Parts: sequence; structure tokens; C-alpha cells
Amino acid sequence: MNEYTRSLGNKLGWQRERDHLYILGETNARIQKAEGRREEAHIGKYTFEPETASRTRSDMVQQNRSRLIHLCQTNNLRIMNTMLKKEKDKLATYAEVGTPLRWPKTRDTHMGMNKSTSS
Repeated sequence: MNEYTRSLGNKLGWQRERDHLYILGETNARIQKAEGRREEAHIGKYTFEPETASRTRSDMVQQNRSRLIHLCQTNNLRIMNTMLKKEKDKLATYAEVGTPLRWPKTRDTHMGMNKSTSS
């Protein structure tokens, strides 16, 4: 766990008692789907291309995913954008600059520099 994650976790402890809590950010974590029963409480079924979850993630993306899942498990949080049903075109949150809006959203056109390293 890095210093940012540790600091955020410490701040969550006192904030939770006060009100609703929303954390927004780009984590570059490629959630894709829950991996095991422990993650199911934190990850919903509405994710971008869950069928590609078996592809190898880069080390950086895997670390980011692990940090986000750990933060959720430690603080009883949920990744809310995975809990809400939406159209497939609304599931991707990033597109390469210059990608035409009419192109179908796939991992190849909407996942940026840290795409999977294997097919």
C-alpha cells in the first residue's frame, strides 16, 4: 500500500461517521469483474468488457487494481459505477485522443497506454 492510499484510508475512518462519503478519481485499475467472493461485495456486474479479464494486466495496472480493492475492503466501500446498469457505450471511461465517437468502444480503442500486453 502506498502513502496516498494509507493517508486516504486514515481520513476515511473519521469521515464515515459524519455523512455519506463519495471518492472520485481515475485509478487506472481495470476492474473488469470481481475475482472471487471477497471482491463481489465491492464490485458490481456492470463493467467494461468483463470477458477480457483473463488477459494479462501490466504490473502497474495490477498494482492499481490491488490498491483500489484493498481500499474498498478495508473501508467497506463499493465501486459504484460498476453497480449501476448502463448502455455498453457508457461503460468505457477513457478513449485515445482522436478516437472517433462513432467507433465501437473496445479495449483496443478505449484503454489507453496500459493496454493488456497479451491478446
